Amino acid sequence: MQRRPSCLDDRTGMVAAVESRDYRVAMDYYFHGGTVDGHRYGGVVPVGQQAFLKDLGVKSIVEDWQYINAREIPDPAVRKRKIYLGGHSLGGPLTAYFAAWDFAGHAGYDEIAGMWVLDAPMRLDVADLARVPLLKWIVDRTTGLTYGAVTDLLGTGLLPYAVDLGLVDPSLTGIAQALLGLNGIETNTLFQLASIAGIATRFEPKAESELPRSLPRAPAWDIALSALYSRDLFQPVDPDFRTWRLTNEAMLASLIDSNTNPTPFSAGLGSYDGPVVERNLPVPISLFTDLPMIGPQLKSIVRPQVVPADPAGRLNGWRNYDTLTDDPAAPDATGQPFATPQEKVCDMEQLAYYFGGGELAVGSPYDTVRTAIDIAYAILGTNTGDLAGLKHPEYLSRVPYVRLASGLWQLASIFGVDAEPTTYLTNYRHLDFPFSGAPSNDGGPTPADALVDLTNR
Repeated sequence: MQRRPSCLDDRTGMVAAVESRDYRVAMDYYFHGGTVDGHRYGGVVPVGQQAFLKDLGVKSIVEDWQYINAREIPDPAVRKRKIYLGGHSLGGPLTAYFAAWDFAGHAGYDEIAGMWVLDAPMRLDVADLARVPLLKWIVDRTTGLTYGAVTDLLGTGLLPYAVDLGLVDPSLTGIAQALLGLNGIETNTLFQLASIAGIATRFEPKAESELPRSLPRAPAWDIALSALYSRDLFQPVDPDFRTWRLTNEAMLASLIDSNTNPTPFSAGLGSYDGPVVERNLPVPISLFTDLPMIGPQLKSIVRPQVVPADPAGRLNGWRNYDTLTDDPAAPDATGQPFATPQEKVCDMEQLAYYFGGGELAVGSPYDTVRTAIDIAYAILGTNTGDLAGLKHPEYLSRVPYVRLASGLWQLASIFGVDAEPTTYLTNYRHLDFPFSGAPSNDGGPTPADALVDLTNR
């Protein structure tokens, strides 16, 4: 279920590209001033037009969910029997808030048959402050006094309305952007690029991608490309990325795969189909993976970063996760494959379908600060103001549930935080959960298997 802030996203170009099965329509619309049905892309919505976001927090989200469920399935008995509510990432705590919410005198958990959460917390009090009664007493009184004051600040304009996930702050004036040379990239540009690559992969997966040579030329773009593709991080890409030859599959994977994206927001998709070279990062990976206690968990998350050995000379394709068992990926300097079958779990076709969905966005720069504030206060036990609906903390004992998590959450459990019953999936990263393929390379269960088991309880 799409959240209201995503309505600010102009998806005109994506929808048109899917309908025409041609990703170039979207590329022209978002990056080169093209039009669709006479409409031209207007960029990021100005801050002055985002004021309604100040009221869109946890309360509005869970009430929207309940409205949709009740409208589509009017009979409460059928809802209780049929609806398994869940979410990934931010959807995890929102699922918990729904189950704990009071809807006109009855609990949210009475509206659902079960819950599932992927790589996210599902307890109201993640830190379990109740273990230290004095600390809990102090926090309860502090948060009750400050919650209203902090949310009121959103209405003054002193706090931003949306969480800015981009490389350039859209509030920079035109003069400042021109002076800094940063006017070539916007808050949601990388989201758009991933969506366009998804559309290209849906309809022309093996064709050579036109995306590299279609990217605008601007210093900000060069900075972004260096972070993703330079052999030496933050050095210029050599040869220029706009000369690289990638299939559409390889283009999408280069933005998201765990061996091509150095952030935790990556997925184990497979490997390039030819020789690769390792990128030189500022610090060696072993600095993290050799740490006591937490090293084993980090080892599945912090992966070597690679680029094609001949990016501009040959057409570099992509091999799906399920091809690596019989034919290993390219070796590193020690002779070991950069990508092992065990750590690759995501199916390219599924990823492309979701990223290239057209109407619905996978990511949005307009997620609200109000939601982030509400979640922070809910974690601390606040149940006043707009969080007064959190009246049923017993929800975990009232419905069956499944929680699947990656090694990062296992680290939290080591230190006594976030300790509810959880199945930790080895080698999974944050984006692996919604896009994992079946069967798995090692024959182990997948998230889909766990969700099917939940419905059979």
